[in-house]
Amino acid sequence: MTIDICLNMQDLMSFEGECLQLTSTPRKTKKFFQKNAKLNENFPKMLDDICCSPIQKRQEISDISIYNSSFEEQIVKTKSRKPATKKHSSILLKKAIKDISLSMKERNNCRQFCLRHVTTTMMQNMRYRFWTKSFENRVEWFIDKVKERKHQRFIIDEGHKVCASCFRLLLKINRNFYYKYLNKALEGKSTASYRNARGIGMAREGAIAWLQTYQYFHADRMPDNGDMMLPFKTRKSDLYETYVAEKIQLLETSIKAAYTVSRAAFYEIWKTDFPKLKIKQTNSFSKCCTCVHIERELEKTRDPVKREKLKQMMSVHNKRQMTERRYYYKKRDLARSNPGHFMSIIIDGMDQSKTNLPHFTGRLMKGVDPNSFLKTHIQGVLNHGLDSLDLYVDINEYMHDANLVMNIILKSTYKALLKNGFLQSTLYIQADNCARENKNKFVLGFCELLVRLDIFQEVHLSFLHVGHTHEDIDASFSQLSMKLRKADAETMPQLLSLLNGANQLRGLFDIKAWLEPCLNNIKKHSKPLHFKFSKDVTQKTVMQYRANSNRPWNFTDEAILHSIPSGQPRLLLPPNFHKIEISAIRKNIEKQQYNFSGDGQYNWWLQYLDYLQLVKNNKDTMIDYAKRGAEWLIPILMNKQKPSENSNADIDGHLFEMLDRELDDHEVVLSKAKPKKSKKNPEN
Repeated sequence: MTIDICLNMQDLMSFEGECLQLTSTPRKTKKFFQKNAKLNENFPKMLDDICCSPIQKRQEISDISIYNSSFEEQIVKTKSRKPATKKHSSILLKKAIKDISLSMKERNNCRQFCLRHVTTTMMQNMRYRFWTKSFENRVEWFIDKVKERKHQRFIIDEGHKVCASCFRLLLKINRNFYYKYLNKALEGKSTASYRNARGIGMAREGAIAWLQTYQYFHADRMPDNGDMMLPFKTRKSDLYETYVAEKIQLLETSIKAAYTVSRAAFYEIWKTDFPKLKIKQTNSFSKCCTCVHIERELEKTRDPVKREKLKQMMSVHNKRQMTERRYYYKKRDLARSNPGHFMSIIIDGMDQSKTNLPHFTGRLMKGVDPNSFLKTHIQGVLNHGLDSLDLYVDINEYMHDANLVMNIILKSTYKALLKNGFLQSTLYIQADNCARENKNKFVLGFCELLVRLDIFQEVHLSFLHVGHTHEDIDASFSQLSMKLRKADAETMPQLLSLLNGANQLRGLFDIKAWLEPCLNNIKKHSKPLHFKFSKDVTQKTVMQYRANSNRPWNFTDEAILHSIPSGQPRLLLPPNFHKIEISAIRKNIEKQQYNFSGDGQYNWWLQYLDYLQLVKNNKDTMIDYAKRGAEWLIPILMNKQKPSENSNADIDGHLFEMLDRELDDHEVVLSKAKPKKSKKNPEN
């Protein structure tokens, strides 16, 4: 038990409002007072009273506050904080105090012996007071000393007067500082000019802007915590050298734009202004082969020339993937600025482990198998023009392949039609560089079908480099993960409500089987990053591709669809219901019965698991399960484009052909010149 005794002026001596913190142990109390030099002769009497009195009487002393603490709690001493000084001031102070002994020897060089009375302690104290000040305060103090001079001699401690050279030696002031601010003092100025501070500020602002840009194009946002992760094995020192090199290149345009901060300041800016910007400690995500091979070569060699070349190669690779990101951002911004003509969407899946049901915040209960939860999968579509995120949740009863992607694109497009009342002429689709789901002949044929059926005039399907695909939709997933950290989702309805009104995925069609008879053979489509489907002047649908956004479009000889499939695809029955281990989930629910917030959630699980078991065993029930929400949307989406304000119906087709011919690549032919026969001069 800790006792606070406040002493006033009338009782003992003035403590100026200070409170001594004592323990209930008399021995410790006496020891504390013996160490305190401020106590006078009256205190021993009080100590004797406290030590000899019983505990009840000790608590009756006026102005005593009792706090709950253990008997073994030590005496709490209020530590006086040292004055906070900046890091650079500490460095300058160390330099100033380091050579005091040498300065004491140099003081005898003065013919007037100005410093004969100065001791080592006096010089150390004066330097400490001077160099622990901020830069502005040092300048102001120096200017005041200049104004206090008498007969060109400075006044120091105890009224002693010293010459200018001894004053500089005493405080270890260099010539530049002395004469610069001596002139300013003679000009009548009383503070440091703002130019120096502005230069530092501009350099800092430039470093912050550079790091923001670098983070924007090079870092991947983690969907679970919002951290911005730079590539595996990125080095801060290399990043700083890149920053300096890019700033040096700006010297040609502007000197102010080329201001740079020191390496220590760069790291401090990173730490304080970009706490979320981190370097991957492990390579947890898929990575492109280029990054892996270059990093391994860097680990193998110590040759500085070879390492520099490898770093240049990595820089070229990063610039290329950054160019693809910029191209994606350009299309995204185009849809936001002109939502009447362009639609931009990005489709991706969320990490499955965070939405398993039932979801409880905190650690798992002991004895619960983490693999016996109901596994869910979330597929998201971010519409940039509408600034909306459509989420679709399934329980892994469907395969995560092209069928899932094509059905979700149709559902998301239909939602956009309901919100806008029309469809845009151009659709930009950004997808993950995955052959199973997105980069395959079925999705390519589906994009061409959207153009053939006049749902869109133009469809672009784009991908980023493998290992550099984390984008803005992952930032949206990160916000959902933050919600799941703070809230429970005990049932499927609670999960859908927590995910901003997400929909449970039902009513899918087998579009793959519907398209396959109409597809031409396609090869080597895994390398290009961009595909474009549109109609030419003759209203024939054409397919174009290019390796990256800087290359020209290449035409294919044939379209990917040789005909339009007839009718509509059949309903897709969930093929993976047999993989759902309902019995294991039921045991898990029974173990966590008392973790639920009420009996209603527990009863919901029992009914839901019975229903899933029935769907799994009964084909008719499975058909009813798959039919829920099923609607073939292609006929509804046809011819829903917004009428163009500048119609081209009255313009002759040959004018469009003339414009197209301007883009033709003309062949330049060179052939060997035949040697000319020389004419013989006739003989005279």
